[in-house]
Amino acid sequence: MSVNKDVFERRRDLNYDFQSVGEPPATWRAAAHMPETFVPTHCAFCGVQCGMFLRVREGKVVGVEPRDYPHNRGNLCPKGVTAYQQVDHPDRLRWPMMRKHGKSSPLERVSWDEALGHVARRWQELQAAHGKDAIAVYSGSSMTNEKCYLMGKFARVGLGTRHVDYNGRLCMSSAAGGYDKAFASTAPHCP
Repeated sequence: MSVNKDVFERRRDLNYDFQSVGEPPATWRAAAHMPETFVPTHCAFCGVQCGMFLRVREGKVVGVEPRDYPHNRGNLCPKGVTAYQQVDHPDRLRWPMMRKHGKSSPLERVSWDEALGHVARRWQELQAAHGKDAIAVYSGSSMTNEKCYLMGKFARVGLGTRHVDYNGRLCMSSAAGGYDKAFASTAPHCP
């Protein structure tokens, strides 16, 4: 992975941004002659959603480059720099897996219907035995506002539980503590 910032000139046609209106003068077809195609996207590791390019060669993601975007200004954190490595990692789960014969049995590939059916049955059993609040939902800040809203609705209306949280409580608690000690406020002080 190399981060060569001179390829990201401010007026470069390839630096297409989802916030702009219309297609840039150099369309994606015209850019396809490059050995690698830069696909504009956002990092999904946290809620900041830094702008980045996925470097794609012969249909495979081979790297990542920062994008000059308001949040990250052409820089990526260590998580963003390695974000592409999970795409084709050999240990990545690509289908549902279950232990069909107890906790000590090996994981086996199952269909989505079987996996989701098992989860639904198990949740129903737990709620019947221990009440609706026996199930908690833990959401994530890297989802869109709409997805976060739906997750909360799913928890409260679909499952009937009052226990809903998201990773910001744990992820940002140390940062908020540091901000409070340094600046007497828990709000982030950087743009």
